[in-house]
Amino acid sequence: MAETPVYLGGEFIAQGGSQYGYRYQAGPTLNVHVTPNFHAGIDGGVRWNTAPSGAGAVTLPKSGYVGISFLALSAF
Repeated sequence: MAETPVYLGGEFIAQGGSQYGYRYQAGPTLNVHVTPNFHAGIDGGVRWNTAPSGAGAVTLPKSGYVGISFLALSAF
């Protein structure tokens, strides 16, 4: 049976610091090996923020995100 060049995964990202609050992102990923030396990927999901420490009760909106990536391997 041949191997498939399509890979499914997921990601979770946490950014920031307590002085400015934190940003979180989570969603699925899809990567395709178009050729052995060229890979393409797409990811997307939901993004949300938390308030800085000491800011009290703050309602921050959620949003979506999408990313596209390419990787070209060469023999330099």
